Amino acid sequence: MVQDKPNFGLYPSDGQRILWDSIFESDEWLQKMIRVKGNPFLFGPELDKVGLPKESREQIYMTIHCGDKTETCDYDFSIFLNCLWQPYDKSGNGEITLNRGIILNVSEIESPEDPLQLDSEWLLRLISKSNAQAPSQYSFYKGNQIFTLLPSHITAVGGPPYNTAILKYGYAITIPHGGETWHVIFESSQNRHAVKFDCDRSGRLLWMKVKQPILAFYFMTTFGTVWYSLYMQVYYN
Repeated sequence: MVQDKPNFGLYPSDGQRILWDSIFESDEWLQKMIRVKGNPFLFGPELDKVGLPKESREQIYMTIHCGDKTETCDYDFSIFLNCLWQPYDKSGNGEITLNRGIILNVSEIESPEDPLQLDSEWLLRLISKSNAQAPSQYSFYKGNQIFTLLPSHITAVGGPPYNTAILKYGYAITIPHGGETWHVIFESSQNRHAVKFDCDRSGRLLWMKVKQPILAFYFMTTFGTVWYSLYMQVYYN
């Protein structure tokens, strides 16, 4: 039964309940995804801060994914929009601004494609590259808590630790849950098609590379200035 109020059940973690309740007024779309073997999840930095007072948090950016492992799922964007808390601001670039300072990227639901296109700024802010940054987290609707993404679950060109010059082009994340894994590939909308990749049938990244030189290093030496570019490529088995 579709519930009229945001009361989707009891969660061991209040943060988990508050997170999903802050986005969805009705669970109709969520339940539909579950019926077609989906497993909706959210990804972004500091998801557990959604329930804090406004003065204790900044805008929180996150992406939503249906968690479907087939190619035939109807994501039904119109039902999705009707289930969100209103009013909301839809900017037209795949993002919706909700209450509690939430910016929800709905690109996968609105127009599914692989990889998911993001603005370079948000692409870099989604993941944590150091202890000084907000931790990247994920939450499954059917789960019971908010998890922190481990550095080992991030894949990009080259090897870790990844730097901004690499990550601004794109990366992949692997999210484990309930003995299964989900894979999402992100690509910069400003540098679209700069990254080339290949996946297996499960969506796991096999390899990723940049199609053109992506790093320029400037060296000052006693003999003058030397510019050179470095190609980087990585294969994952």
